[in-house]
Amino acid sequence: MHVVIFSARIPPTPDGVGDYSAHLATALLRRGVCITLACGTQVDYAPPIGAELWAGALQEARQHPAAWVSRLRALRPSWLLLQYVPYAFHQRGLPFFLPSLLKKARHAGIRTGVFFHEVHIRPHENRLISLGQQWIARQLGRQADLAITSIPFYQNLLAALGIQSHVLPVGANVLPHWPSEEACRQLRERYFPDKTFIVSTFGRRDVRALADAVAQIPDAGLLIAGDSTLSVVPPFAHVTGHLPASEVCTWLRCSDVFALPDPKAPDGTGGSSLKSGSLAAAFAAGLPVVGIRGDMVAPPLLHGENIWLIEHTHPSHWKEALLLLRQQPALRQHLARGAHRLYREHLDWEVLASRLQHLLLEAKQK
Repeated sequence: MHVVIFSARIPPTPDGVGDYSAHLATALLRRGVCITLACGTQVDYAPPIGAELWAGALQEARQHPAAWVSRLRALRPSWLLLQYVPYAFHQRGLPFFLPSLLKKARHAGIRTGVFFHEVHIRPHENRLISLGQQWIARQLGRQADLAITSIPFYQNLLAALGIQSHVLPVGANVLPHWPSEEACRQLRERYFPDKTFIVSTFGRRDVRALADAVAQIPDAGLLIAGDSTLSVVPPFAHVTGHLPASEVCTWLRCSDVFALPDPKAPDGTGGSSLKSGSLAAAFAAGLPVVGIRGDMVAPPLLHGENIWLIEHTHPSHWKEALLLLRQQPALRQHLARGAHRLYREHLDWEVLASRLQHLLLEAKQK
């Protein structure tokens, strides 16, 4: 089997779906699948050993679609798998060129799959953009031999557009690595010498409310793995800056609790879900996780079993949850065990690659 994974960006460009594409490629290679990574113009990237890199494929697809299809046909792939995010392929989130591109690929005899990492924004955010994205998603679905998405919420959005899809969650965008207790102790002593309770977070999210909550707990410190959205870093916090994927777990394991401040609107829309590589990274690190309850939460995420969900992103809700977990180490251990079990059963890249390969083979027989 030869799969062309078509993503707008791949590492080292910071991009969650790009990270997903690279990790997926590596896992599929280990299962004997031939891989070509097609993307936008890239520099300083070495694809996984055994994979081919088609840099500039996005620009070629937009400007010279006929030549793009000819080159694609020459690769003789079993599948073209589009990693779809509206805003990755178009600045305003309206990549109208993509459905016709998939149609040309299918006419050339190539099976096409679409992984909908997003579907469309909600109408109340911008009705015209939402309608445009719904049209694009519907057309992509019509040109896809296989449609996949990451969470039941998106599956329902696709169903409303007449698209039947399979759910495959997003794996960790880091390399699972548990450092020694001594290594963690040294990092804590160096960066949090006067703190006994460390809260970590990872991914580009608004952490202001979380930071306000940590500030109200005298013995607590805030570890921000990666870059920070804070304009001023408070004295109780440490920002690592950009980290290689191989180092993220080391830093996360130095904390007692992981917090994921996912956005949630006043009407309850949003919240934490398994479309997040950052959430998967916390599960891979075996940490108790505090997330946000919203309409995007669904099993296998279970409050009190593998995640602790708060109702609102206000500092008082963060503080209440963090104090509860600080005072109940047994609950932290219970959540951590559940989180790592969820990772092993659902989010490990070997599990995800196996399920995807099964879906591709099954769809090929139809």
